[in-house]
Amino acid sequence: MTIHPHHIPDLERLSQYMQPPMLMLGAHGSAIPGFKTAGEYFAQWVGGKYFEVDLDGGHWRRDLNEDLRFPTCYGTVFNLGTIEHVWNVHNAWVNALRAVEVGGHFLNHSPVAGYRNHGLHITSEPAIRAFVSKNGFNILDAWITYRAVGDTLWLAAVKERHIEDLADFEPAWQVYEEGQKKAVR
Repeated sequence: MTIHPHHIPDLERLSQYMQPPMLMLGAHGSAIPGFKTAGEYFAQWVGGKYFEVDLDGGHWRRDLNEDLRFPTCYGTVFNLGTIEHVWNVHNAWVNALRAVEVGGHFLNHSPVAGYRNHGLHITSEPAIRAFVSKNGFNILDAWITYRAVGDTLWLAAVKERHIEDLADFEPAWQVYEEGQKKAVR
């Protein structure tokens, strides 16, 4: 992904939650004037303590499909439109949340409703909120931006406790039974 000038208001809103060191999922470019990469842009908020993990580049070449155990935890872990491109979406989410230190922040930018032909997975907003919340995080801020290409969930959450074996997604599925809409888990 490349960060663009239209992302600036949302990124500035998230900047209040950025603390060093910061781990970015994915190596991203920048179309914001004065910044060649997203790393240069985010380094201004985390004092230059910024690292990228990406299969195709960045500081560490790692596969988010695998069960990664980072050698350290981070003050901020940011999924900036990367997890939806990973086959094993559960491992990618677990890797992201496990890498946040207690008291640190998880930041998210991911496609939700309305996206077509983008990435491998489009996860629902309630599923992401539930997954983050049930795995030791308190959601501090969340909003959706609406664009012609689809809706994007922006989210900031603080890690209140460490959970080694994170719970999986449990989205509430809607079904129709004899003309009645019922929630099923």
